[in-house]
Amino acid sequence: MARNCAVLADISGYYTTSTTGQKFHTINPTRLVDTRSGIGGSTSPVAANSTYTLNSSTTQHVTTATTPTIAAMITITGPTAGGNATVYPTSTGKPATSNINWGTGDTLANLTLTPTLTDTSGSITLYNDSTGTTDLVIDSSGYYT
Repeated sequence: MARNCAVLADISGYYTTSTTGQKFHTINPTRLVDTRSGIGGSTSPVAANSTYTLNSSTTQHVTTATTPTIAAMITITGPTAGGNATVYPTSTGKPATSNINWGTGDTLANLTLTPTLTDTSGSITLYNDSTGTTDLVIDSSGYYT
């Protein structure tokens, strides 16, 4: 019996042998944010339908580059309602595509590549598109410049 199946694929970049473009720089895994313990400045879950912003002083824990693309593992844990999150350069405004989707009580992670190039402040924002709160953990293992 044939079944219908929907597949969604989001493209966030590509690799090439070209000498142009950004190069990846590995670092020791670094925790940038953990709202459960206060790493990154907040000890409160991200509120429903609101944002959490990583300013340049937070991203500078990873690199001193002025316009890096941060490779970050975004983890959502303990959400009080299902939803999704979108990570983006603060000044560009929220795009239509989410980076991670979850159900109530889930703990899920997803890799994001977020450029700071288009934001003069170097800030990255996460939008909690949910009617509930969620704790947020962001770890980085490298960046592109």
